[in-house]
Amino acid sequence: PFLYTTNTTDPTIVGTFQWAVREANDATGTSLINFNISGTAPQTIQIQYQLPNISKQITIDGTTQPGGTDPKIIIHSANIVSVFNGLVFVNGSSLSIVKGIKLDGFLDYSIVVFGNSSNIFIEQNIISNTGIGISSGGAIYISQNEIYSCNIAITVDLKSSPTIQNISSNVVS
Repeated sequence: PFLYTTNTTDPTIVGTFQWAVREANDATGTSLINFNISGTAPQTIQIQYQLPNISKQITIDGTTQPGGTDPKIIIHSANIVSVFNGLVFVNGSSLSIVKGIKLDGFLDYSIVVFGNSSNIFIEQNIISNTGIGISSGGAIYISQNEIYSCNIAITVDLKSSPTIQNISSNVVS
């Protein structure tokens, strides 16, 4: 597993979230991104640059951050001019999991799943967005989330998704 331990905005530093996603994409087999940021949770990760697309099976688990109350990890777009999307799942990322994280401040989508990815699990998250919360062109499982869209009416865009296996126990507003 890759351990996110640094709350810096420089994506080249070992231990940043951008670094963890790049390392997980480059590793063989499935990858797990855990969190252990010093200080009292919740911890906010300020994203200054577009995150790398997720191109393999990765679990991003915010519940691994010690202490505090959920969500313990907040991923926030600190630069809406250049960071349009949060987590983008592309070919090869099938069976990935996003769990226990708050995503907010992204101009377009907090989570994007392209059609060539399938069976993405989005569980126990808070998605608070200036744009659209979740967009999917692939099969996804959405459960036990709170999804809020601040400026436009769409919070979950599923029109291009051929199949949705499970949408359950979510708060959508």
